[in-house]
Amino acid sequence: MPDTALPHSHRKIRFDDLERVDAPFGCEGQWIASGARVSVSPQDHVGHLFLDGNVHASTVQMVPSRQAPFTGTNWQIRLNEGGTWSLLNQGHEARMLAGSGDIVSLGRATQIDHFDTTHWLLYRDLGGFRLRPCMRDCGWLALSDGQAVLAGRDEPISRAQYWTITPF
Repeated sequence: MPDTALPHSHRKIRFDDLERVDAPFGCEGQWIASGARVSVSPQDHVGHLFLDGNVHASTVQMVPSRQAPFTGTNWQIRLNEGGTWSLLNQGHEARMLAGSGDIVSLGRATQIDHFDTTHWLLYRDLGGFRLRPCMRDCGWLALSDGQAVLAGRDEPISRAQYWTITPF
């Protein structure tokens, strides 16, 4: 019986299939290095939903545009020691993307790197980019009911866990 390719939506991705991104990388024909300004979109909604930091409430929400008044869609990506990444909202240290438990918010880096919820591991495979806080008990950044959340650690991989990083 000949092998037939599974549709992309049925492809199972194991953790071993992921390539850790721990250096500057190419995306959409452009080079993204530490200090670059980017926007982050759920892959199934690229160009229609953007990750937006609300600095007044220290929350993260999804918005329909990168244009004003959605200034929180402007993230500065920073490569940290150890190959982790931080996403600074509008370039501010006190407004970094943070994830703990199932909550995604804005926060400040801690002095203890192993417990820093603002340091993210960035992975890439054929499906796109996936992000996970460095803390082992956290799941992947995901889109659920129109909100950015951390998927459960043991949740199966789904399209909701894939993101597009676009130079701003």
